[in-house]
Order: sequence, then C-alpha cells, then structure tokens
Amino acid sequence: MNSKLKRNGNGRSPSSRVSSSGTRTNHAVRDGRELFRTELEIPVERLLTHSEELSGARMIGVCMSRLSRILPRHPVGVARYLLRMEEMTSDLHAFFAWHAMRDNMGKDLETARKTLARAESQASRSPATAMRNYEKVVAILLKYPLDPETLYQWSKEVSESRLPASDLWAHERFVKIQRILRRIVHAIDRERERLVMPNLRLVLREVFRFPTKGMLESDLFQEGFLGLSKAVFRFDPERNLRFSTYATHWIRQSIRKALIDKSSLIRLPQALHEKRYRRHRKLSQEEVERIHKIRSNMVMFSTMSGEDDDSSYDVRDRRAVGISPSLQTKDIPHVVTKALSALSDSEREVVTRRFGLDGSRRQTLEEIGSHMHLSRERIRQIERSALEQMREVKELSETYEDLSMLEPAGVN
Repeated sequence: MNSKLKRNGNGRSPSSRVSSSGTRTNHAVRDGRELFRTELEIPVERLLTHSEELSGARMIGVCMSRLSRILPRHPVGVARYLLRMEEMTSDLHAFFAWHAMRDNMGKDLETARKTLARAESQASRSPATAMRNYEKVVAILLKYPLDPETLYQWSKEVSESRLPASDLWAHERFVKIQRILRRIVHAIDRERERLVMPNLRLVLREVFRFPTKGMLESDLFQEGFLGLSKAVFRFDPERNLRFSTYATHWIRQSIRKALIDKSSLIRLPQALHEKRYRRHRKLSQEEVERIHKIRSNMVMFSTMSGEDDDSSYDVRDRRAVGISPSLQTKDIPHVVTKALSALSDSEREVVTRRFGLDGSRRQTLEEIGSHMHLSRERIRQIERSALEQMREVKELSETYEDLSMLEPAGVN
C-alpha cells in the first residue's frame, strides 16, 4: 500500500519545521509514525518558472553538444576512448552505446593508434602535419557517441586532469581545449544545480509513494536523486513540458529499480515486480506460487559440524590450509613494505592502489588503468607479476601460511 505525505493545516505537503540547530526539515507521517528528514537537510528553494526551466535545459543541451565535439579532441579524452574500445574488443567491458559498432571497432582502434603514434612522432619536426593526423584520430572517435551521463562524467574527470608531457600535447591548441572544456563543465554544473535543487522536494514526495521494506527512506531518497540527475541530461525543452513532470518518471524508475535490486537478499526478476506493482493486475495462482517459492525462508548452514544434530551442516572446505595460530600480525606491515620495495615503480603503484595499502579505498582494474593510462588487461598482468614476486619473499611467506589471501576478493 502506497503511503502519502500527510498535509498540514495550511494544506501544504510536506510541512516544514526548523530544528534546534536552525535548519529547516521536512517530515511526513506513514502508518501513524512521524518521519523526519533531519539527516538529509533538504533545502527548500524557489520553484523555477516554465520559461526558466526551458532556458536552463536549452543551455545544458548546447553545452552537451559542445562536449561531444570537444572531449574527443582532448588528449586525456582520446586515451579514455581508446581504452574503452580496447576493453570492448577484448570482451573485458560491455558498453551498450557502442554495442552495434563492435564489428568495425577493432579496425578503427588499430587505425587510430597508428595514426596517433605517427602524429606524436611528427610533432617536433612538422607540427602542422602532426595536427592533421591527429584530426584523423578525432574523426574516428566521433563515430562513437557517448550517452549523456557518461559524456558528462568523462568530461568532468578529464577537465580536472593535467595535459600529458609531450611535444604534441604542448601545442597551444590543446591548452585552449582544456580551458574550453573546464568552462563548459562549469556551465553545466551551474545550470544542473538550478534545475535539481528546487525539485528535491519532488524526490521526497515520491519516496513516500513506495513501500520501504528492506530499505531506509534516506537510501530511497539517494536513489531518487540519481533519477533526478539523469532527467536533467535527458530533458528535451522542445517538447514544452514542465521539468517536474518529466523528472517524475525518472525518479520513480530509479526508486523502483533500487527496490527490486536491493530491498531483498534474494532478487526477484524485474518482470514479476512490475506485475506486482501494476494496478488492477491479478497474479495467477502459478505466479503466486513461484514468488513464494523464490522468497521462501533461507536455510542457514552452520559452519560447525555436529554429528548428533541433523539440522547442522559442515560447509567447510577440508582441503583448505588453515592459518597458523602463531601468526604475528604486528610483523605484517614490515614484511609487506619489504616485499613492495623489491618491485618496480609501476608494480608497486598497482599493488598499493589495488589493495589500498596507502590507507585509501581499494581500486578496480579499470580505475587504476585510467589513472596510469594503461588497459585493464595490462594492469591485471602487472598485478599478477608483482604478486608472484612478493610470494618469493621469505619473510612474507613465513608470516602468511596461506598466500592465497593476497588475491583480491570482490574487486574486479
């Protein structure tokens, strides 16, 4: 049953309150329980007029069109394109927007790399010829469009990066491209905030339309905000709609998808969820039994084997080598540092980023490759070689009886 916001005496929903800290908070009532949004600190800003919404959307559309032409001309942007093309041709990454062009992608990737290498070799002798070859690379990349969210995210990351040190990239043209790219991204951020901030209350309203079993309201609000952000890039001002009307669809879709994927430990197929939420739709007895079978109680296996208790199961791998009880954890930082010192600079950086040894979060192969301008498969090879060298360190092998714990788990 969908719950709605409770209207106050003035007929406004949701009502606003000021907390003890002076911040304005939203609250609502669900199932007789009053819910507060103090932890979200939702700002209440003036709603834009229809003309202001259309003006902001047109500005974002113009900027996105310019980004699609500027990003393939930026040196770091070119590296991003070529890396993603290599991953797709090697079946290491699936990029839906380019799926239909996979047949010619391998040939285009080889041509672009050769032409780019030729341009870099000609940069010092003949800058004009180098730039003509570079434009041939850009022409190839322009055949591979990006979806709006990826285009914006790549442009934002590229605008914050530095130009590589090379004779070709030292050309004044690339300094100008860097400056234009930052200016466009800044304009998009400004217009995006103008559209998003007044409509946060719309996200709050939609959160209470859905049952939150298995998820917190604050989590659903974050999912709805992602849908609102996606609507900003896909809103078409020529359709003459209010932005709130269009954004409602994306907000609901984002919240509904989050409930399907994250609200239950056992994920039901999306088609079944859509049937359940569809109004005036009665499920057949077979469909009801299927849902109950999937969502039946889970069996928890005990890790302790009991001969007298039939309800316990031994699920331990008896072939696994146990960790020695005499493991000295205080020696781990010292031996790991010693093992890292035997590696090359690139190997040390890959291992440090992969396992978060510098105190930061563990990074994926793609993130490390993007930072080091290498492919994901190359980073995997460097990691494998580094771990093999670390296993040869005597002190490390003595500290860890089972070196398989060095392998990353859950990070791809």
